[in-house]
Amino acid sequence: MNKFYLNEEITEYSVQPLIDFLKENEDQPVIIHIDSIGGDVFAGLQICRAIANHKAEVVAECGIIVASIASV
Repeated sequence: MNKFYLNEEITEYSVQPLIDFLKENEDQPVIIHIDSIGGDVFAGLQICRAIANHKAEVVAECGIIVASIASV
C-alpha cells in the first residue's frame, strides 16, 4: 500500500498534496498516516470528500496527535 503522511496543520494549502496523492493512486489501496493538531474545518471537509470518493480502500493510521478536524 502506498502511504501519505499528513504531519502538519490542516489548511487550504496542505490539502492539495493529499488530494493529488489520492488521484494518483485512484484504484489502489492507500494508508494515510495522520499526526496533526487539526486546523481549518473547510479544508478538513475537502479531505473527507476526497477519501469518500476514493475507489479503493483507505486506511488511517494515527500518530501522536490527531485533534480537531484531523480526527474527522
